[in-house]
Order: sequence, then structure tokens, then C-alpha cells
Amino acid sequence: MQSNDFIVARQDLETCRTISTERPDRDALPSDALLVKVDRFAFTANNITYALLGEQLKYWQLFPAPDGFGIIPVWGFGDVIASRNPAVAEGERLFGYFPMATHLCIEAADISKRSLRDAAAHQAGARVTAHAFSHKAIAGLLDAGIDCIEHGSGIDSDQAQECVRRGIPVTPTLLQVELFNQFAAQAGKKYPVYAATMQQMWEQRREHFAMLHQSGVQLLPGTDSGGYQPHGELGRELSLWERGGVSPHQIIDFATWRARDYLGIGALEPGARADYLRYSSNPAGDLARATKPEKVALLGQEFSPAVAVS
Repeated sequence: MQSNDFIVARQDLETCRTISTERPDRDALPSDALLVKVDRFAFTANNITYALLGEQLKYWQLFPAPDGFGIIPVWGFGDVIASRNPAVAEGERLFGYFPMATHLCIEAADISKRSLRDAAAHQAGARVTAHAFSHKAIAGLLDAGIDCIEHGSGIDSDQAQECVRRGIPVTPTLLQVELFNQFAAQAGKKYPVYAATMQQMWEQRREHFAMLHQSGVQLLPGTDSGGYQPHGELGRELSLWERGGVSPHQIIDFATWRARDYLGIGALEPGARADYLRYSSNPAGDLARATKPEKVALLGQEFSPAVAVS
């Protein structure tokens, strides 16, 4: 059967087109595989980031495309229209990472009542991350072999220990969590379960962050900007980390070489990308000072920041 795929040039995202590719029908599916018809997906500013970082994060390896082109991953819904896996019935509805395409063949693995994993992603060397708040959603993500969690406000102490054991970092987005009481108020009586959940997570936000840090979970810096948070607010985010008990020295470690190490782009080593901040004095003990470098370098080219940067 044919699938219509939307592909973009990896080095020029404005160059794009739709192509037709062959997908196996049911009889030609590999053992344990699924054929999924993509029903709908969301396309946001986050997906542009996926494309810009497609090489470093190996997103271009998730879905096959012609040389020089790639398929941007998106969050969406799909229906299983053919299954060679006895644990997944035809007609099952799935939510997760999909290509910008009409169909996808999935190598189903780690199947549970809540989730399954496409083994092809890890086989291609890619890592999968997800935005998740609720405890129940995070349980399913851990079952499915998630590699990183954004927000993670519903993680309990047992799940935190599992993240430590498996090396799964969490981006806590404390600036976003500070808004949870507003989200709860907006939900009101129309969505009482959601409102109660968000209010509870807001009330426990400081204790929860302290638990993550004290458990030894690796923290990644991020603000979930582009929606409720404007860009350029990482300095404010990290100041909440300091208020939550993380020392300035630890914060700088988390925000620089430890984040680069997790992303696999190297730190202070030959061949690593020359992205750095330059200071006239050591900012390690002063987080406010760390947001005011004299120079910002991207791939070795230095720029003078007009304002404090994050």
C-alpha cells in the first residue's frame, strides 16, 4: 500500500514536498509489527526545534526519507489497521510520536495495558522524550522505555528512583509549574479532576522539586517556552532551582557540560562544538552573574549580547 509522506530538506527547512512511498500490507508485515494509519497530529513551534536539532538528537533517523531529506516527528493519533502482533488488536487507537505521513509501520515492543514502544527508534540510535504531568501518564512512559521526561510533576519517589537507575533525566520547567494554580482556576467546575490535579501539583511544587534533586535525578534546563513562557527566560527558571536548594555551582554544571553530555554533543574535548559563554570573572558562585556574559559564542563565532542572556 502507499503512504503519502511530507519531507523537508535537512539543511533548508523551507524546501519541502509530499512524496508517495510503499508500506507493507498485512501479509507482508514483519513478525510482531503493526501498520498504523495516522489520523491527525499537532504541528507547533516545538516541531521546528526537532528539525533544527535533527542531527544531534537523531530525529532524522526515526523515519526513512530520501537522501538529504527527513520527516519531522509530531505528536498525534493513529489507528492500527493491520497487526501481526497478538498483543495488539486491529482497530486499537494509539497516541504518540508519528511521522508527518499517512501511514507508519511499527516494530511493537514492551507492550503493556498503557503503552508500547516502537523498537525501531532505539535501533536507529534515537532517544524519545515526552511532555507529561500526571503520575499515570509517567507510569506508562516508563513502561514504554522513555528516555527523557519534560515537566514530570507527577513523578513520585519510586518513579524518581527508577529514573535514576535508568539514567532518565527530567526537565522540571518550574516556571510553568508556577502557573498550575491558574490552570486549575480556569478549569473550574467544568473539569474538576484536572483542576484538582493541577492545584495539588502546584501546592506541592517546591517539595516535589526538592525530592527530584535529592533523589539524584539528572535535571535538564528548560522553560517550555513558546506558549505560556516567553523565550529567553532560562535565567528565571534557574533562579527557581536555586531557591529550591540547588547550589549555583551545581546549576551551572547541569545547564552546561552535563546537558551537553546527555545530548551527546561533547563538552571540553577536541572536536566538540565551540558554543560557550565568556566572562571576565568566574560566575560559578553567582547565578545572577552567570546570566551576564561578556560574549556569547555559537560554533566559535562570538557575539556581544545586548541584554542578559539565559
